[in-house]
Amino acid sequence: NDTINFDSGVFNVPRTITLTTGELLIEGANSLEITGPRSGLLTISGNDQFRVFEIKANATISGLTVTLGFNVGTGSSSVGGGIGINNGGVGNATMVTLNNLIVTNNRVQSNNSGGGIGCFRIAALTINNSVISNNRANGGGGISLGGGRDPRGDTTLNNSMIINNSGGSSGGGAIFCCGNINNNDPLGTLSITGSTLSNNTSNNNGSAIRFTGTQKWSLSMKNSTVSGNTGSPALQIFRASLDFDSVTVAFNSYDHPTRTGGIYFVDDISAILSRNNIIANNTNQAGGNDLELNGATFTSQGYNLL
Repeated sequence: NDTINFDSGVFNVPRTITLTTGELLIEGANSLEITGPRSGLLTISGNDQFRVFEIKANATISGLTVTLGFNVGTGSSSVGGGIGINNGGVGNATMVTLNNLIVTNNRVQSNNSGGGIGCFRIAALTINNSVISNNRANGGGGISLGGGRDPRGDTTLNNSMIINNSGGSSGGGAIFCCGNINNNDPLGTLSITGSTLSNNTSNNNGSAIRFTGTQKWSLSMKNSTVSGNTGSPALQIFRASLDFDSVTVAFNSYDHPTRTGGIYFVDDISAILSRNNIIANNTNQAGGNDLELNGATFTSQGYNLL
């Protein structure tokens, strides 16, 4: 295992490393740990010319800012303006942990996804105590989770903020989840705890979170807030099971005559298990409309305000 530490004697004032010849590639059999001084002291900039990191190995990155990444890649290299996570070998999941990062003002070209962070095929991703903001893409302005996943393919977001990102026409202003794989393949899982998804936008298809594709998904949210998202339903759900505990989905809006600005279920095989939640004050052109089930199953375990 390899480690890169930044000298605290040098990085005791804000400094920026600007990429001039290409992205930073992490690959190989060993894992790599990159530890910055903290996000306010070390910035790595793609100079609006290159993606900042492409990760193809187990890695932990902590204590820095990733900014001005611009990804012009194609195929499996097309995801992630700031950070791209790409491992195509089934059963060889890349395990990536991001701690105390700011991922801001990154983008991808044209119809690509994952303005801030993009995962292609298999990746186990954990994000702790981070801010993902002001990134843009055609799908997943903040984060895109795409393709297939193996049993270790869980995505976990803890004590973080995904704010002011744009998801374009494919949606998922904050998070875009799309897997077009066999239904018998393992479930894609997304766990969000103690986090805020706020002021994100998309042109239809989920201003905060969108689930789509043939793959089934599971979303667990606890002690989190989804608010102030605009341009489509805050959560657009297809082929997914939701488990919400102490979650607020409120003050989201969609300029549509009838469709909800809150949680919109596309199909009747999805479901939500709800306890201690507030789903209220979401609006459309007709006024208030918080939850649109379309045959999906809503199970209350009590103490919900709808």
